[in-house]
Amino acid sequence: MFVTRLRIHQAVAAAASATLLGLAMFGGAAQAANTRLIYIGDPALAPDNASGIPELGTLTNSLTAPGGLTAVDILVKNYGVQTVNHASLLGGEVADARPDNANFPPPATLSLPLGYTYVATFPESACDISDASRSVSCDIGTLVGGASFQVRVVIATTSPAATSETYWFGAYLAEGNATGTNQDNFFASDPSLSSASTCAATGNYFLPDTAISLGNVDVCGQTQSAQLNSGLKLDENGQGGFALVAVDDTFAGVVPKGFTKFGTTISADVIDGALVPGGLQWTVRWFGTTKLTAVIHFLDGGGFLVIPFKNNACVGDEDTNCVVSTNSTKPNATPTWFEAVFVTPDNGKVGGLF
Repeated sequence: MFVTRLRIHQAVAAAASATLLGLAMFGGAAQAANTRLIYIGDPALAPDNASGIPELGTLTNSLTAPGGLTAVDILVKNYGVQTVNHASLLGGEVADARPDNANFPPPATLSLPLGYTYVATFPESACDISDASRSVSCDIGTLVGGASFQVRVVIATTSPAATSETYWFGAYLAEGNATGTNQDNFFASDPSLSSASTCAATGNYFLPDTAISLGNVDVCGQTQSAQLNSGLKLDENGQGGFALVAVDDTFAGVVPKGFTKFGTTISADVIDGALVPGGLQWTVRWFGTTKLTAVIHFLDGGGFLVIPFKNNACVGDEDTNCVVSTNSTKPNATPTWFEAVFVTPDNGKVGGLF
């Protein structure tokens, strides 16, 4: 599942959201007569039973820099025995325009910050995006007890963005009554729609029928940097995928006998660890040296493969575990660096070797 694979930065985001939004169990006089047991939020955070439904659900979007794409998975589930009808999931201006019930108010911000737009939903047939891309409407219909609805929404962020922005979605039942103690409106929110890229975490979401193209060159300075590209476009019939590139704090792996490490490893998390269409092309630059003999590829599932730079040229478009090119500065240049372009079948961690 997409959200469960968003790695450490997403776990931190989810924990921060829970703290900031003050998740609480249903309680209070207004909710005493409430018979609706509806959860909306991150599928990975869905409670085991109705007693764990938060008053305000938490959303967890994929990491992205300002100006990039981010994706969020949203689950709406009926934990009660009562069938609910005419249910819908709304975001953006259409959600802002719905009547508010003072007993169950929405978050006190715009559902979608100004400048941001909805780009796509998966499955596509489940939702409609407005012509101005500022509203998304998903017709859930009827939810019997125990039934659920799940959708992925892709959002285009603004550039530049000084701080992260709060966004939210609402699940609405029947006509979305603005009065009464029987809850018809349910909400989930996240305060971190976009944030600046760092050398430790640069990510983006990529739509179907597009190629992965992601780099951290601009934020890594004269240490190490990487650019990731897929050899082919992602499946046009799929849901696209998330990609992350990061420079690790350490050389995260055992150096094989006969080699000496240089620098730290670089991590890639591309389309959930699946084989990358056409292979994953890495362009890695190490500062402080003009020569390396190989790169080591630590596999996600364990083990490693050493890819030598000499006599290991990529031959065909589908060739992997091979080298496209190497380049370096002259020894007396400032700063000095060595760069290698190589191809692996999937992601993992790579490190330089003498």
